[in-house]
Amino acid sequence: MFSRTAEVLDEYFKWREAALKSFVTVADELKIEVLGYISQVDANTGKLCAVRPSDPSHLRDKVLRLNSFPYATKPHGQIQHYVLWSLEELTEDQTEALLKERMPGHEFIHFVNPPHRKTIPEIHHYHVFCRSIDSGSAEN
Repeated sequence: MFSRTAEVLDEYFKWREAALKSFVTVADELKIEVLGYISQVDANTGKLCAVRPSDPSHLRDKVLRLNSFPYATKPHGQIQHYVLWSLEELTEDQTEALLKERMPGHEFIHFVNPPHRKTIPEIHHYHVFCRSIDSGSAEN
């Protein structure tokens, strides 16, 4: 089972607390910041919530980026932890094809956390661990 270091977990909780001061949910912040949703003030809370834009061309349907709060890996520095955010659920084949296209020269594994371990269940997302095929050294 993967987990975060105490330091990373502390940073995650600080980010979550800060996000919840401005956004209805942390999923709202991520939908706005990562996937291109429009922000709107929620009448009940006065906080921002994510609204799907009427023009879907403004949305980013699949976003692959380094995890801001990565799981601990060993040896440290040799494996990078990404998150693939998606508007729609992806099949295994779709995920593999996308990662091969966007991460040439890397080998990777990916998975979806089980429901009881999902911290952002409102958004489809896939944990991706990769390293350079050339070498397992920290320089790649």
